[in-house]
Amino acid sequence: MNVCRLNFLVEGQTDETFIRDMLIPHLVTLGVFGYVRRLETRRTGSAVYRGGVSTYAKLEGDIRRWLREDSGAYLTTMVDLYRLPKDFPGMGNVSLSDPYSAVRTLEREWGNQVGEARFIPYIQIYEFEALLFSDVGVLDHLLYPVCGKSLKRNLQKILEMAQGNPEQIDDREPPSKRLKALCPAFRKTLDGIRIVQRIGLEGIRKQCRHFHEWLLRLETLPSGGIP
Repeated sequence: MNVCRLNFLVEGQTDETFIRDMLIPHLVTLGVFGYVRRLETRRTGSAVYRGGVSTYAKLEGDIRRWLREDSGAYLTTMVDLYRLPKDFPGMGNVSLSDPYSAVRTLEREWGNQVGEARFIPYIQIYEFEALLFSDVGVLDHLLYPVCGKSLKRNLQKILEMAQGNPEQIDDREPPSKRLKALCPAFRKTLDGIRIVQRIGLEGIRKQCRHFHEWLLRLETLPSGGIP
């Protein structure tokens, strides 16, 4: 079987676990073999520290380094629109009042900046925790033992204020902070992963258009690898 290799560069531990445990096994069934690692933030001697976007220069440097080291693979990203560096390509030309238009512009400018056909930029609107709102029923059910009470009415209200679209729960108070305010015991690295696993990829992509478009592109990469 012809295969394609795809590397994922992500911000944090939650994103890394999500890609490793959900996206990569799904893509393998389609002949796309993936590997994921967190962004490099700094090096001290032989030690490499990873996690989070500190500056755009470091982000681009990490991308270029991996593209150079693995010339036979595509590379994609999962970074949050929330708190992107101010010097991010195209940031001065977008309005977050329309997040879909904003990320299309930012991803296009980012791709142009890197200038490599193997690079597939993806920016999550507004952050990973938005995906948890793809099914408020599941979210409430799995948070109940953590919080000791039902949060369904509050969660539904948050979603309604975003026109029923998880990707529009905006950066004035992003999804992770909203969940933490409702349930201080919420742990995104543990509870967040359990919730998205229960919702499933199909449930997420039905509610999150930009995520679906990205996953569709990954699913349809050339089966023979780099053209």
